[in-house]
Amino acid sequence: MSDARLEILMVRHAHAEWVPDESRPLSPRGRRDAETIARRLAGTPLDAIYSSPYPRALQTVEPLAERVGLEIAVLDGLRERTLADGAVDDFPAAMRACWDDLELSFPGGETSVAALGRFSRAVDRIVAGHASGTVAVATHGNILGLWLQDQDSAYDYHFWSRMTWPDLYRVALADGRLVEVERLWDASP
Repeated sequence: MSDARLEILMVRHAHAEWVPDESRPLSPRGRRDAETIARRLAGTPLDAIYSSPYPRALQTVEPLAERVGLEIAVLDGLRERTLADGAVDDFPAAMRACWDDLELSFPGGETSVAALGRFSRAVDRIVAGHASGTVAVATHGNILGLWLQDQDSAYDYHFWSRMTWPDLYRVALADGRLVEVERLWDASP
């Protein structure tokens, strides 16, 4: 066992304009919140910034990347879980059902297990590249909640349902295992 500790600043993307596909951009409120994240994290020594390929995640960390002078590395595995091929009639009920049954999938969608496997491989890749230090990761609420639940069962559907746009967590890993989670986001200026 080493004393290596990696801190991942897990950034759930800021508020986005609704469109029925994954190309949705940040809303004006989301852009303001992305600037707030950049200001708050600008003094944090970051080794890297990673993001989901979806515009709302990338746009959330672009101001931070500009402030600290880092390129954003895009990892497809950090994308949101595909719930279905198209919209579902009752999104809250569909999400609850997927949290209750991790093997459930809707037509054209991923199971929670499959999405979690994809996301976990992306996080493992990040961990392999950074034995210690601090990195920022822009991602999405459902997949982040599932990953945290896989690490600690205290992170459940109710945790996910209370997440905000954006949200920010400092996740500390030692030897690749979760040792601490701290919520950093506060919507006040």
